[in-house]
Amino acid sequence: MAIKEWVKLKDGQAVPLERALAAFDLFVLHGRKGDFDEISVLLDQIAEQLRAEDPDFTDRSPRRKATALAEYLKRLNLTGIQGDAHYHDLQNNFIGIALQDDDHPSLPLISVAIYSCIAKRLGIDAHPCGFPFHVLAIVKPPPGLTMDGHDVQPGAEAPIPMYMDPFRSSEETDPNDLKAQLQSLGIPLSHHAELLDASPTDEIVRRSAKNIITSVQTFPRHNGPGPRSATSSFPDHEGAFYAALWALMLLPDGSHYSAGMQRARYLHFILERLEKQTVMDVGLIEKHILPLIEDPTQYGGLLDSIRVMRSGDRMPKQIKARNTRDTRDKVKYKVGQVFHHKRYHYQAVITGWDVECAATPDWMDHMGIHTLSKGQHQSFYHVLVDDRSVRYVAEENIAIVQQEVGPELMALAGQHFKRLDEASRTFVSNIKDEYPDD
Repeated sequence: MAIKEWVKLKDGQAVPLERALAAFDLFVLHGRKGDFDEISVLLDQIAEQLRAEDPDFTDRSPRRKATALAEYLKRLNLTGIQGDAHYHDLQNNFIGIALQDDDHPSLPLISVAIYSCIAKRLGIDAHPCGFPFHVLAIVKPPPGLTMDGHDVQPGAEAPIPMYMDPFRSSEETDPNDLKAQLQSLGIPLSHHAELLDASPTDEIVRRSAKNIITSVQTFPRHNGPGPRSATSSFPDHEGAFYAALWALMLLPDGSHYSAGMQRARYLHFILERLEKQTVMDVGLIEKHILPLIEDPTQYGGLLDSIRVMRSGDRMPKQIKARNTRDTRDKVKYKVGQVFHHKRYHYQAVITGWDVECAATPDWMDHMGIHTLSKGQHQSFYHVLVDDRSVRYVAEENIAIVQQEVGPELMALAGQHFKRLDEASRTFVSNIKDEYPDD
C-alpha cells in the first residue's frame, strides 16, 4: 500500500499529503496503529475538536484562522519538539508517531504537514513551503479575498499570502525576513518566488526521505541503555531506511540524468537488503524499480539477484529431521527459541539450524569463526534479530531467555511463526516441512 502512493506520485497523479507521508509509517508499524485510515481519523478528530472549542472559528478572517490553528496545535503540543528529545531522533520523521505519541515529536516538515492537513479540513488553503533548511507553511486566501477577509478589488494585484512556522511559533512569519534569508544565502532573486511558494508533494516526500537517512546515520541503532530517543528501537532503523530508499528510488530529484545518478547511488543499498526481503518485496522491486534502471550493468546485476531469489523460493526445502546421532547430540537448540547473544546482547529468535557451520571459508575467515572455542565444528543457527536483520550464530554465543519477548521481535516473528507459547516463551514454528522435529 505504501509504495503504491509513491508510484502514483511518480506517474504524476495527485496524492494527499497525509497519505504520501503516512506511507513512511507503514514500513515501521509492525502491528502498531497508524495506517492511512487511522491517521486520517486522528486529523479529522483534531479539526472537529477545534471547531467544537471555538464556535466562532468559521467567521474569522483567513489570517486569523491560520494563526488560531497554529495556537491550538501548539497548545495541544502537536507541533515541534519538547523536552530533551534530540532534533534528529528518528521518531521525529513520522506523521503517525507525531499524532499518537504522548510527546508528539516532529521535525519542521512533519509539524507543517500536520498543520496543513488539519487546515485543509478547516477550509484553510495551507501547504508546505520547502524553504532552504527549514520547512514552513504557506497560507493563501480563498479566491476573491485577501488574507484579512477583504474583497479583492478589480485590477488589483494578487493577494499576498502569509507564512507560518508551526514548529517554532504560532505567530505569522514576516515574508520580508524570509526574502532577506534567501539573499544572505546568495540565492538569485529569480529563484525566490519558487522557494517561497508551495512545494509539490513529491518534493516533500523526497525531503522527508533524506531527513530519515540523516537520522539513521546520526544515531545508528544499538542495544545500549537509555530513554526512548536516539537509541529507540521503534521506529526501527532498518524499516525506516528501507522506506527512504524506496521513496528516493521512485521519486529522485532533478533532471533525467540526475535521477539516473541518484538511483545508481541508492541501488546498491537495495541489493544489500534484497536477500532479507520477502518474495512479495522481490516482486515489487521487479515491478517498480527494475524498469527504472538504465545502466546495463546495474540492470543485469539487479535482474540476476531477482532471479536468484525467485529460484531459491521455488527450490524444494531441505528437510532437517533430528533422526541422526549428529542432529540429536550436536544441535542443542530448536526453531522458535528466543535468546540473547552473549557478546552483542541483542534479542533474536531461531529460524533454522545447521549441524556445523555451512558458510563459505571466506565468510568464516572474515567473521573469525576459528577464534571461537568450538570453531566451525558446532551447531550454527539462522536467526531473526529484533532490529530486523538476519544473522548466523554459533551455538556457544546463544543464551536462551525466559523473560518477556520484546515488542520488536514479537512484531517480526509473524513472518515465520504461528504464535508465541507463553509458558515456554517459545514461538510455535510455521515451517514444519523443513524442521519436522522442532
